[in-house]
Amino acid sequence: MSLKDVNIKIKYDSDEDDLLNDFYIPVLSQANEYYRLSGFFNSSSLAVSACGLENFIKHNGKMKLITSVIFSENDLNRINEAEENPLKVIEENFIKDLDNISDEFVKDHLAALGWMIAHDYLEIKVAYPKDLNSLFHPKVGILKDSNQNIVSFSGSDNETRSGWLSNIEEFKVFASWKSGHPEIIDSDINSFFKYWDNDANKVNVIEIPKAIKKDLIKLAPDNSDNLNFHQLPNYGGGSISKDERKLRFYQQDALDSWFGNGCRGIFELATGTGKTFTALKSLEKLYKREDIVCVIACPLIYLVEQWFKDIKNFPIFENVYRIYGTNANWKKQLNDFMFDLDLGIIDDGIIITTHNTFSNDNFIKALSSCNKKLCVIVDEMHHLGAEKFSEGLTCINYQYRLGLSATPSVYMNEEATDFLMDYFGGIVSSFTIKDALTNIDPETGEYYLAEYNYYPIRIELSQKEMEEYNKLSNMIRIEYFKDNDDSEKNLVRLLNKRRQILKDAKQKDVKLREILNKYSDIDHLIIFTTHNQKDRVLTILGEEGVSPRHEFTSNVGTKNIKEIGMNEREFLIDKFDKGNLKALVAIKCLDEGVDVPSADKVIIMSSSTNPMEYVQRRGRVLRKYKGKDVATIFDMVVLPEDDGFDATKTIKEAEIRKLYDFIESAKNKSDCYKILDEWGI
Repeated sequence: MSLKDVNIKIKYDSDEDDLLNDFYIPVLSQANEYYRLSGFFNSSSLAVSACGLENFIKHNGKMKLITSVIFSENDLNRINEAEENPLKVIEENFIKDLDNISDEFVKDHLAALGWMIAHDYLEIKVAYPKDLNSLFHPKVGILKDSNQNIVSFSGSDNETRSGWLSNIEEFKVFASWKSGHPEIIDSDINSFFKYWDNDANKVNVIEIPKAIKKDLIKLAPDNSDNLNFHQLPNYGGGSISKDERKLRFYQQDALDSWFGNGCRGIFELATGTGKTFTALKSLEKLYKREDIVCVIACPLIYLVEQWFKDIKNFPIFENVYRIYGTNANWKKQLNDFMFDLDLGIIDDGIIITTHNTFSNDNFIKALSSCNKKLCVIVDEMHHLGAEKFSEGLTCINYQYRLGLSATPSVYMNEEATDFLMDYFGGIVSSFTIKDALTNIDPETGEYYLAEYNYYPIRIELSQKEMEEYNKLSNMIRIEYFKDNDDSEKNLVRLLNKRRQILKDAKQKDVKLREILNKYSDIDHLIIFTTHNQKDRVLTILGEEGVSPRHEFTSNVGTKNIKEIGMNEREFLIDKFDKGNLKALVAIKCLDEGVDVPSADKVIIMSSSTNPMEYVQRRGRVLRKYKGKDVATIFDMVVLPEDDGFDATKTIKEAEIRKLYDFIESAKNKSDCYKILDEWGI
């Protein structure tokens, strides 16, 4: 076969054609020479240059690539102020980009380019205007086969993933065997070699820096047979997700309701029922409709990484950035992203960040100048009721808004709850734990969450603890009737000190041992404690033969463990899921969003009566997992004696409400009600 055998049209339009599969791969597969002038230069654009090269490499095709550089404002300042060599800036930016690659598609296709460079099948040159504020933007491709047939194409597409896959692009094609086309092809060839030979008046063209070439070659395998070519998905009819799951009925209802509400609203979905997946499917549909910039705000850095991992299953999301405050370069990353948007280098993008960075003045200022429609997705959106976070919502015009939470109301703050409901557009879909445990999944014939048995355990205060509790109650009573500037602050301090006695009651240690002794070989256990209890609990676990065990607290960071390619938290959860780690002892870090699907037992030694906390903790053990039939929840409950004081009455009533909330959906609810009868409740 030759280029003549490819059914080539005179014009390709991505609104009607699949540019990659209808044109690029077929012609490249028949060519043995390829000359390309392209607008942008980075790792992902070079990776797409490799797409379709499998056959090209097999018949020893040779390629010459000229690609241009877009200097950011920061780059220009470095060059102008420090008289820094542009070559050094190009080299540093690309190598930094190369170091941050996590996409397997990009890595594997860059390895193909590295192999071609190492074996003299590819030469790359970099072009930049002599006036650094200008742009070098020609977009021409020329292909030859062994019979000297030539095809050239030119138009709006760049050698980028979005250029070939998702942008609305068009280009014209000329073939040497068609009447009137050879003159145009000759012009394209002359133009290419004018730049290749560095004979242009306004453009410098240089060899690719040696450091970049060296790093690309490092990626290459020893043998071309070991090159791993991935077929990019067909975007012609819309992106096909790598996540093969289908939307469940309540997830589809959530998506439809969100679009029916103008792409605004809150998904009140129980922990473990797929909030993230539903949100990404909703965003995927919005992405197919128009170019947008989406900001996803999470309460924890760990959740930023978890979202980033999930997003990889959706190829339509190409430009995804993790930008948050603990990264020293986050402001530069954000400014570079906005710069690329302004220049049209990218047409859309996703920023995953933390609630803290989301509400930062620099973040707000940068996003406020965005020239695209904006979408915001807030994970655990109830946190943004806090004044310090809410500015992130109100200071930027997000046209599309999606809030996610199993508990969207802000505990004991009606004003903040009303603000969030009004901002996001209300709850458009709800699927609670009770719903998940009373509805059958038609595909599995099971409930959507794992059933659970609930065992409330009453904790009594020791005589010493009771004396201290009563002493603080008297102090609280006295402080309550004072009227001075410090009385409110002192009252809060005393109430917290008294509440801590309930949380740290020593009998909880005894009950913990009793629970552990019920099992001959305990595993997949999570224990929620206070800071004061944590070390005692780790000691008790060791003494009772539950080992290895590990804390899962703020002390467990997210630094990379290089030899296994995971961060510490991922490493611990992986060991826990495999049964190599028997127990995790947590304070707060496992409350929200962290997936520990294998956990089937939880002991709550300390918990507030805030539904946002205890609902999340219950959710840790309700996710479906192979081999998990029924989960078990032990809940240590302290019910203070009535002392005629409102604060004590409030604590007791809140604990009882929590008990009934847990019991309502428990598999063993009749046994639980008998326990409450014994307690006189």
